[in-house]
Amino acid sequence: MKNKFLIIILISSPAQAELSIEEIFKSTSKQIPEIEAMQAQIEKARFEYIEALGSFDTKIKVGSNSEILGGYPATSNKILIDQTTESGIQLFGGYRIGRGSFATYDGKKKTNQYGEIQGGLLIPLQRNLGMNNPRFKLQKQSIGKLLSVAMTRTQKIKIQGIANMAYWNWFIAGQTYVLYNELLTLAVERQNQIERRVQLGDLPSLYLNDNKRTIFARREQVLSALRLFKTASIYLSYFHRNSKKEMIITDEKSLPKNLTFKSQEFKLKSEVDKTIKFSPKLVALKLKKKEKVVLKKLAQNMRKPQIDLFIMGSKDIGGDDPKKDPFQLDLGVNFSLPIQNRKAKGLEGVANSEIKIIEQENLAVKDNLKNKVNSLLVKMSLAKQRYKVLENELNMAKLVADSEKRAFFLGNSSLIFVNKRETDVTKSSLRLQKAKVNYLKTYYELRILQGLE
Repeated sequence: MKNKFLIIILISSPAQAELSIEEIFKSTSKQIPEIEAMQAQIEKARFEYIEALGSFDTKIKVGSNSEILGGYPATSNKILIDQTTESGIQLFGGYRIGRGSFATYDGKKKTNQYGEIQGGLLIPLQRNLGMNNPRFKLQKQSIGKLLSVAMTRTQKIKIQGIANMAYWNWFIAGQTYVLYNELLTLAVERQNQIERRVQLGDLPSLYLNDNKRTIFARREQVLSALRLFKTASIYLSYFHRNSKKEMIITDEKSLPKNLTFKSQEFKLKSEVDKTIKFSPKLVALKLKKKEKVVLKKLAQNMRKPQIDLFIMGSKDIGGDDPKKDPFQLDLGVNFSLPIQNRKAKGLEGVANSEIKIIEQENLAVKDNLKNKVNSLLVKMSLAKQRYKVLENELNMAKLVADSEKRAFFLGNSSLIFVNKRETDVTKSSLRLQKAKVNYLKTYYELRILQGLE
């Protein structure tokens, strides 16, 4: 009676909300430490891009110089605003004033009464026009922002794949526990029936002990299944969290009751196209190739001669010195050229080689995705067919078990055959559940590769 009491408590406990695989995916999208870490990587990449933008910050330079002792006491003050554009052109403008006595060779330091206004620009005509080290770093960090997003999506696919496996392992472990409990219930209920028949002299007392042995054996199976189920629940809790990101351990009351096959049809080309379109690996490879193209442009820039055109205009204000009154325009050209250019040639060669490597990796990833999708669709199709076969097997197993029970209570069978038929039903039920789980696990594996669309 004690055993029956335990079973009644198990069955009549209040039902908890069923745990769906969608809820697990929702949890893994936001509340897993690895995803939090990858979000931090995205933030890091964003700040690295801001740092790279710093190369194009507007700079203000202020200077003051006073000669207090000596034959030429004088003071010079200046302020200059400097702006480098992403195209490589450098703009500047400012104001300076020089008052006091200046030696002949320092005559340019002296200005008219209200100082001098100046402005100009430095234009690269070959090297550094459109591409230079600051611009390379900026473009690299811009690509890095997108790359961090792609890497986060790759990590999310990996985590969701593990969570998918954990969920269905938890489900099968739970179903095994439930079915073994039901198997134990049959033996416990039969013990009472056998006791009455032994008391009536309809069965020998040996059947009592034999059924007790079956109860102990099935109880051990229940405990073993419970151990595996609790272990699976603990493992699943890593992917199942509440709003506070605390892990949630579930029990058999959270097991879904009505899992169904998906009614939609799957076409290989369509599924392959969706998978390739979403694949963050392919996105990452595309971005890495773009990064190497930028590196190649930097190398090509380094191979060019450096020809810089310098233009500056200035105008003194105040009229103290007539020679300084006219507007002054200065022009200049700077030229330099490395002879061997080995650094640039080597860097360009490295970039070209890495581009070829990435292109081959891209083809390999596409082919592997095609094979992966094809394999998943085959698994789903066969799992569905297998389910139909096992469904017929289970129906026959139940029919045979019912017939065996009736024969036993009519005295035309033995307890050994009854136990075997009951065990056959349980095994068939488990195989049926596993076939459905194999289908659903494969289905969600495909959907994970497609971004759960």
